[in-house]
Amino acid sequence: MSEDDRQFGDRFDPDDPDREPAPGELAAMEVLARRLRDPALWSSPAPGLGTSIAAAIHERRAHDVATAEREGLGRRSQRARAARRRRLRPFLAAAAAVIVVTAGVVAVGQLRGGGDDPPSATGLDIDGTDLAPEASATATVNTGGNGVAILLDIEGLEPAPEGSFYQGWVRNAEGDLVTIGTFHMREGDGRVTLWSGVDVADYPTLTVTLQDEGASADSSGQTVLRGRLTD
Repeated sequence: MSEDDRQFGDRFDPDDPDREPAPGELAAMEVLARRLRDPALWSSPAPGLGTSIAAAIHERRAHDVATAEREGLGRRSQRARAARRRRLRPFLAAAAAVIVVTAGVVAVGQLRGGGDDPPSATGLDIDGTDLAPEASATATVNTGGNGVAILLDIEGLEPAPEGSFYQGWVRNAEGDLVTIGTFHMREGDGRVTLWSGVDVADYPTLTVTLQDEGASADSSGQTVLRGRLTD
């Protein structure tokens, strides 16, 4: 539990649980609201999050009980503890809701093609052209909820000269091209990941061209790799 959270809890008056919040308490509530609006809060829950929340609540409750016993509040102390427990219930419900909603978001993301989806095609041969006869690649196609990831394991392709770069394309039977990303290979052979926003079943031909920086956004026609992304 953070220091801000402890201070927020200490501001409650056990003698008057229904009073209007003071300006300092409103500021603490605004801090809590900002935290709830933080997108990072809605990412995958950390392991043991539920246990941590329960431990923090238990720690706070134990602190309240010890304080009440030291000060000898008797029945008044019991009423204060009951009031605190009532105030804690909404926070417990909110924490449980966060865990359930976050887990649901993760599950939905996986059902829609996130993370661990199996590749739709592997080991596809991509050959070098006359402009790069020593070059070759093996393609792996993964179709997910955000698009089609095309992984190329490239060998023998010379680094793009300074002032130029390589660009990937997919093409349909009518010759229409859709760009899928750029790279330069200046650190030698390796894996390149390109992304397609169109279905490779409709755009099955992959080409890689050498492009000049500052030139037209269209394909240069200088094709160095070519192959099909469907079996």
